Amino acid sequence: MEHNEKEAHKLYAKLKKAGISARIDGGGVHWNVEATSNSGRSLSVACFWYERNIHGLILGMNPLNARSRLHKKQRPILQRIFTDQGSSLRPVLLRRGQWSDVYVAKGTRQCILSSDFITCSEDSREFSTACITANDVVRIAIQFLEQQATLDELHTLYGMGDGQ
Repeated sequence: MEHNEKEAHKLYAKLKKAGISARIDGGGVHWNVEATSNSGRSLSVACFWYERNIHGLILGMNPLNARSRLHKKQRPILQRIFTDQGSSLRPVLLRRGQWSDVYVAKGTRQCILSSDFITCSEDSREFSTACITANDVVRIAIQFLEQQATLDELHTLYGMGDGQ
């Protein structure tokens, strides 16, 4: 039995011992324990553990989740870099529910960026790539939005995005 499965079963047993209605479900590295109180309130606890199976995460965590690391402080930092690189582009912070995106656009082209990741899109195509520094992110945005580099050119230059 894997570590996360043992922890899920321990939690389930503690809940049952306390008289709380619970159920356990899962397999592999993902286990869930769901508890329901007499008042109808419910709680779900996800138990997962990748340590032994880290080799299964072939390319690491999904960089598209980079936006979850965004903070309000990144927009001014990125703005300073745009200005330092001579760009007239002005990034804005867009809030969508719990998510925030730093967004910059020109015409039909747009970029969503963080300090280490950028997604450039036009029409229904997009190019996404991880970057080492915020300066690299801004440089790619300027190439795409002001210097009119195509998505295919970005893919050729940086070779990491999907180019689709």
